[in-house]
Amino acid sequence: ASPTRHPSVRAQLKGYAVRWSKAGHKPDKSHPLSLEENVRMARACDLGTVQGLRAATLVRLQHDMGARESEMLALNLDDLSWIRTGDAPVIRVRIGRSKGDQEGSGRTLYVEAVPDVDGDVDPALLLTRWVRARRDQGATDGPVFETDHGAARRTDGELSGSFGTERLS
Repeated sequence: ASPTRHPSVRAQLKGYAVRWSKAGHKPDKSHPLSLEENVRMARACDLGTVQGLRAATLVRLQHDMGARESEMLALNLDDLSWIRTGDAPVIRVRIGRSKGDQEGSGRTLYVEAVPDVDGDVDPALLLTRWVRARRDQGATDGPVFETDHGAARRTDGELSGSFGTERLS
Protein backbone atom coordinates (compact mmCIF):
# COMPACT_ATOMS: atom_id res chain seq x y z
CA ALA A 1 0.00 0.00 0.00
CA SER A 2 1.16 3.50 -0.76
CA PRO A 3 2.25 5.56 2.26
CA THR A 4 0.52 8.58 0.69
CA ARG A 5 -2.82 6.95 1.52
CA HIS A 6 -2.15 7.13 5.26
CA PRO A 7 -4.40 9.79 6.90
CA SER A 8 -1.54 11.66 8.57
CA VAL A 9 0.42 11.86 5.30
CA ARG A 10 -2.69 13.03 3.45
CA ALA A 11 -3.28 15.75 6.06
CA GLN A 12 0.33 16.92 5.77
CA LEU A 13 0.17 17.05 1.96
CA LYS A 14 -3.10 18.96 2.10
CA GLY A 15 -1.49 21.47 4.48
CA TYR A 16 1.39 21.99 2.05
CA ALA A 17 -1.05 22.56 -0.81
CA VAL A 18 -3.05 25.11 1.17
CA ARG A 19 0.08 27.04 2.22
CA TRP A 20 1.45 26.92 -1.32
CA SER A 21 -1.83 28.27 -2.72
CA LYS A 22 -2.11 31.01 -0.07
CA ALA A 23 1.43 32.11 -0.94
CA GLY A 24 0.15 32.96 -4.43
CA HIS A 25 1.52 29.97 -6.31
CA LYS A 26 -0.52 28.48 -9.09
CA PRO A 27 0.03 25.18 -10.85
CA ASP A 28 1.81 25.41 -14.17
CA LYS A 29 -0.51 24.84 -17.08
CA SER A 30 1.02 23.03 -19.98
CA HIS A 31 0.05 24.08 -23.46
CA PRO A 32 0.10 21.93 -26.56
CA LEU A 33 2.88 22.52 -29.03
CA SER A 34 2.02 24.67 -32.01
CA LEU A 35 2.43 23.19 -35.46
CA GLU A 36 5.50 25.39 -35.99
CA GLU A 37 7.11 24.12 -32.76
CA ASN A 38 6.28 20.55 -33.69
CA VAL A 39 7.81 20.91 -37.16
CA ARG A 40 10.92 22.54 -35.63
CA MET A 41 11.30 19.59 -33.22
CA ALA A 42 11.03 17.09 -36.08
CA ARG A 43 13.56 19.01 -38.18
CA ALA A 44 16.02 18.90 -35.27
CA CYS A 45 16.15 15.10 -35.62
CA ASP A 46 18.82 13.49 -37.79
CA LEU A 47 16.63 11.94 -40.48
CA GLY A 48 19.67 10.04 -41.77
CA THR A 49 19.65 7.69 -38.77
CA VAL A 50 17.12 5.10 -37.70
CA GLN A 51 16.66 6.77 -34.30
CA GLY A 52 16.29 10.24 -35.82
CA LEU A 53 13.72 9.05 -38.36
CA ARG A 54 11.82 7.21 -35.62
CA ALA A 55 11.82 10.28 -33.37
CA ALA A 56 10.72 12.68 -36.12
CA THR A 57 7.98 10.29 -37.24
CA LEU A 58 6.66 9.88 -33.69
CA VAL A 59 6.74 13.64 -33.00
CA ARG A 60 4.94 14.60 -36.21
CA LEU A 61 2.49 11.71 -36.33
CA GLN A 62 1.46 12.02 -32.69
CA HIS A 63 0.81 15.75 -33.17
CA ASP A 64 -1.03 15.21 -36.46
CA MET A 65 -3.24 12.44 -35.05
CA GLY A 66 -3.72 13.94 -31.59
CA ALA A 67 -2.76 10.54 -30.18
CA ARG A 68 -1.39 9.58 -26.79
CA GLU A 69 2.09 8.09 -26.47
CA SER A 70 0.58 4.75 -25.44
CA GLU A 71 -1.58 4.73 -28.59
CA MET A 72 1.45 5.39 -30.77
CA LEU A 73 3.53 2.64 -29.15
CA ALA A 74 0.63 0.19 -29.40
CA LEU A 75 0.38 0.58 -33.19
CA ASN A 76 1.25 -2.52 -35.17
CA LEU A 77 2.27 -2.68 -38.81
CA ASP A 78 -1.05 -4.33 -39.67
CA ASP A 79 -2.87 -1.28 -38.21
CA LEU A 80 -1.62 0.73 -41.20
CA SER A 81 -2.90 0.59 -44.76
CA TRP A 82 -1.93 2.82 -47.65
CA ILE A 83 -4.97 4.07 -49.54
CA ARG A 84 -2.81 6.11 -51.88
CA THR A 85 0.94 5.87 -52.43
CA GLY A 86 3.47 8.05 -54.20
CA ASP A 87 4.37 11.68 -53.52
CA ALA A 88 1.19 12.34 -51.53
CA PRO A 89 0.26 9.15 -49.66
CA VAL A 90 -2.89 8.69 -47.63
CA ILE A 91 -2.58 6.22 -44.79
CA ARG A 92 -5.42 4.68 -42.80
CA VAL A 93 -4.37 4.20 -39.17
CA ARG A 94 -6.41 1.94 -36.91
CA ILE A 95 -6.04 2.71 -33.20
CA GLY A 96 -7.28 -0.03 -30.90
CA ARG A 97 -8.13 0.35 -27.24
CA SER A 98 -7.04 3.60 -25.64
CA LYS A 99 -7.54 5.46 -22.38
CA GLY A 100 -10.66 7.16 -23.73
CA ASP A 101 -12.04 3.98 -25.35
CA GLN A 102 -12.42 1.42 -22.59
CA GLU A 103 -14.78 -0.73 -24.66
CA GLY A 104 -11.99 -1.31 -27.14
CA SER A 105 -14.02 -0.37 -30.21
CA GLY A 106 -11.07 1.66 -31.49
CA ARG A 107 -11.01 4.45 -34.02
CA THR A 108 -9.71 4.99 -37.51
CA LEU A 109 -7.75 8.06 -38.57
CA TYR A 110 -6.40 9.12 -41.93
CA VAL A 111 -2.99 10.71 -42.36
CA GLU A 112 -2.68 12.56 -45.65
CA ALA A 113 0.52 14.02 -47.04
CA VAL A 114 0.64 17.72 -47.75
CA PRO A 115 4.32 17.92 -48.76
CA ASP A 116 4.18 21.54 -49.91
CA VAL A 117 3.24 22.55 -46.34
CA ASP A 118 5.47 20.36 -44.14
CA GLY A 119 8.06 19.35 -46.74
CA ASP A 120 10.70 17.00 -45.38
CA VAL A 121 8.82 16.37 -42.12
CA ASP A 122 5.35 15.66 -43.47
CA PRO A 123 3.79 13.01 -41.16
CA ALA A 124 2.54 10.73 -43.95
CA LEU A 125 5.85 10.87 -45.82
CA LEU A 126 7.83 10.24 -42.62
CA LEU A 127 5.59 7.29 -41.69
CA THR A 128 5.98 5.82 -45.18
CA ARG A 129 9.75 6.19 -44.94
CA TRP A 130 9.81 4.76 -41.40
CA VAL A 131 7.78 1.67 -42.31
CA ARG A 132 10.00 1.12 -45.35
CA ALA A 133 13.06 1.27 -43.04
CA ARG A 134 11.41 -1.20 -40.63
CA ARG A 135 10.66 -3.59 -43.50
CA ASP A 136 14.22 -3.21 -44.84
CA GLN A 137 15.38 -4.43 -41.43
CA GLY A 138 13.18 -7.52 -41.77
CA ALA A 139 10.04 -6.44 -39.87
CA THR A 140 6.94 -7.97 -41.44
CA ASP A 141 4.57 -7.58 -38.52
CA GLY A 142 4.60 -6.38 -34.94
CA PRO A 143 4.99 -2.87 -33.56
CA VAL A 144 5.37 0.15 -35.83
CA PHE A 145 7.54 1.88 -33.24
CA GLU A 146 9.97 0.28 -30.88
CA THR A 147 10.78 1.67 -27.46
CA ASP A 148 13.82 3.91 -26.99
CA HIS A 149 15.95 0.99 -25.84
CA GLY A 150 15.59 -0.88 -29.13
CA ALA A 151 12.81 -3.27 -28.23
CA ALA A 152 9.12 -3.27 -28.99
CA ARG A 153 6.51 -3.82 -26.32
CA ARG A 154 4.22 -6.70 -27.18
CA THR A 155 0.62 -6.92 -26.05
CA ASP A 156 1.68 -9.27 -23.22
CA GLY A 157 3.93 -6.52 -21.82
CA GLU A 158 7.19 -8.25 -22.74
CA LEU A 159 9.90 -6.66 -24.86
CA SER A 160 10.97 -8.15 -28.15
CA GLY A 161 13.18 -7.38 -31.12
CA SER A 162 15.98 -4.94 -31.70
CA PHE A 163 16.33 -2.04 -34.10
CA GLY A 164 19.53 -0.07 -33.73
CA THR A 165 21.19 3.22 -34.49
CA GLU A 166 22.59 2.45 -37.94
CA ARG A 167 22.56 5.07 -40.67
CA LEU A 168 19.90 4.89 -43.34
CA SER A 169 20.99 4.67 -46.95
